[in-house]
Amino acid sequence: MAPLACGIDIGSSNLKVALVSADGRVAALETAATPRIAVDGAVETDAAALVDTLERMVLAAWRRSGAAAPIAALATGGIGEDGVAVDAGLRPLGHAVPWFDLRAAAEAEELAAAFPNADAATGIGFEPTRTAAKWLWLARHRPDALPREATWIALTDFPLVRWSGRPFMAGSLAARTACFDLARQAWVPALLAAARAPRLPPVLRAGAAVGPVRPDCPLVGAGALRPDALLVAGGHDHPLAASLIRALASAAIADSVGTAELLYGESDRPLAHRPPIVRSAPIDGDAAEACLYVLPFAQLLAGFDPAAVRAALAVPPPVDAFAGPAESLADALPLAGPIARPSGDRPQAIWRTLEAAAYAVRLVLADMARMGLADGPLYATGGWVRPDPLAGMRAAALGRTVRRVREPELVALGAARLAMRALGPVSAPPEARLAVDVFAPSPSAAALHEVRYRSAAPALSAALHLMEDP
Repeated sequence: MAPLACGIDIGSSNLKVALVSADGRVAALETAATPRIAVDGAVETDAAALVDTLERMVLAAWRRSGAAAPIAALATGGIGEDGVAVDAGLRPLGHAVPWFDLRAAAEAEELAAAFPNADAATGIGFEPTRTAAKWLWLARHRPDALPREATWIALTDFPLVRWSGRPFMAGSLAARTACFDLARQAWVPALLAAARAPRLPPVLRAGAAVGPVRPDCPLVGAGALRPDALLVAGGHDHPLAASLIRALASAAIADSVGTAELLYGESDRPLAHRPPIVRSAPIDGDAAEACLYVLPFAQLLAGFDPAAVRAALAVPPPVDAFAGPAESLADALPLAGPIARPSGDRPQAIWRTLEAAAYAVRLVLADMARMGLADGPLYATGGWVRPDPLAGMRAAALGRTVRRVREPELVALGAARLAMRALGPVSAPPEARLAVDVFAPSPSAAALHEVRYRSAAPALSAALHLMEDP
């Protein structure tokens, strides 16, 4: 009987559970809001309640799939920095503070001042979103939630830890703490001590077996999960989604354009250090290092009326959209927050901002190449690239073909792919069913944007704090 694999996406806003059959077909998909609770005027996550929600979702998906056999393998992917300390019985001692919570800003500044060059080894700088800053904040403000003798579990890993009874941390999540040496694949003791980190579990590479399922796992008792099911380490959501794209083309660079735009690539050799591009642990087994860069895409358009943006993206850009001075395009990127738009909600102003964002991506791709990343095909995904006019414009502005992946649930399917691979070779993995649209730049539009990009590049590079060439 063909095995059934399950992939779970633990997102900041939503949870996704995807069941995938041996022929690569999505047998069932469940979606629910990520459960949050109010604590001290902010939102946090009860990790035990999260697992309860996921168990109900997995059971519902399995029943709805009509599968004749239980799930044979399961993997999780999701949020990069959130986590909780647990006691010897793997019970959470507090709530998970979300990565986007900025209460650890002072702690991040303190760590950055004490270790100004730490990112040369860890690949990532200290910011309020990093796990290290959250450790120090919790140690000072909620010591009962972070005793030294407790063990830290990443929220994305917590369901597998709960179902297996084995603490671990996925490698791409360890990299998000800002305390993990990428070259040595080991923790940096001085950084852990400064961040007042609790005990840390073994680090597992994506695709590694976590351990056998506990006999008392509710999913086994309900018949949805086999007693000998494989629980498989996943990791950070964006790399996991990119792994599905990279299964189509091994050198692919993934461009996820959602609330944030994240560019991601993997290299078979260590990469040069060029902040603010982040180096990280890869998902694919043959890669040595990964790199990624985040641009607050939705924020760039926040000053416009949403209806005006939708209307502008429904048709090709006006003929005069790219006629203004390119040297001032950096002013169209409100990186510190929404700005007042002197030209109002005119389509020309909207497309000018989108042009600047595309040039920013081009600059980042150039810097990634200088780091040593191979210049592979660019695959775009996410809600913002669904309109054909925007996908076409970006191809021209980037001066390269853009391949758009239609599948919206790449994280859950990427996790399911890891789970399926752990079962052995399959004839039709999930990537075999991905639909891809190809947008090649028109020669005339590409020539126009080449000239404008060269004019805009110096100011845009400075605005994005990208490194200048020596």
